[in-house]
Amino acid sequence: MLFSTQNLSPTSLDGQLKSYSFQITQPQLIGLLGINGAGKSTLLHLLAGGQELFTGDALLLGHSLSKAKCDYQQKVGYVVDNLTVPKHMTVSDFLQFMAHSKNIKNHESSIQSIIEELSLTDLVNKPVQKLSLGQKQRVNVAQALINNPELLLLDEPLNGLDPNQQHLFWDLLKRSKSRAAIILASHHVHDLLEYCDRIMIVDQHTLVFDQCIRNDEQYYVLSRPLAISQQVSINCTDEKISINDNNKSEQSNLIHPQICRVDDERLTDTHRQEAIISGSLRHIILELFSKQAQGLWQWQ
Repeated sequence: MLFSTQNLSPTSLDGQLKSYSFQITQPQLIGLLGINGAGKSTLLHLLAGGQELFTGDALLLGHSLSKAKCDYQQKVGYVVDNLTVPKHMTVSDFLQFMAHSKNIKNHESSIQSIIEELSLTDLVNKPVQKLSLGQKQRVNVAQALINNPELLLLDEPLNGLDPNQQHLFWDLLKRSKSRAAIILASHHVHDLLEYCDRIMIVDQHTLVFDQCIRNDEQYYVLSRPLAISQQVSINCTDEKISINDNNKSEQSNLIHPQICRVDDERLTDTHRQEAIISGSLRHIILELFSKQAQGLWQWQ
């Protein structure tokens, strides 16, 4: 198991929020979607180990967030939504500082490699605070990649990037996803649906949808929920999707109770006639976010 969470939940002055439980069995690119305030940044901050008070646990290659936080964080890269750096720090200073804080051996070669990969050579001696938004974002990504993380968390990493830089960014993630689990939160819904292997949706700090995206699978969005007697087990590879009972499911992916495959044996003619939307998961997710914006859909 590469990464898993079990009843992981941040705590606040108002008490415990809802918990997260999911698994990532292999390196893959996961898109994290949700409207403003849904809980995307809170979840990434929690997974990065930035939340001091929490319940439950997360395991990254056997390292426990609750019991071995330092070892856990050594294997995490985290791109924050708003990078804050002291005014005097140059790009080189900042990357050196981050490498030391992550206890990276031979960090000079790691830094130079990242600088070249993200086209930062001309910026290394410039103060980070004087860079453009797009340049800062590339520095933000660079610091997250210095330690060659097993879990890469990115909060709105496309902000400030021009179309060419976005294209280069996605190329970088395509290369990185072969060796790391990547969770990327963004409002660029079309891009996430295009490039990601799996989509998670949070709403009101709850994971309400978690599925691999497959072009050859067709789904219905029903006017009322189906009874949930089974869970869909998906391995996010080219292997066939299988439906197992709860005790046999190796990896259960959460799908909304009003969304089901068109060949689901529980469907009746009435269900099909009353379906709100039909099509691929990409099409359905786009339509549901549009309906949510109009107040015509709720994920819970």
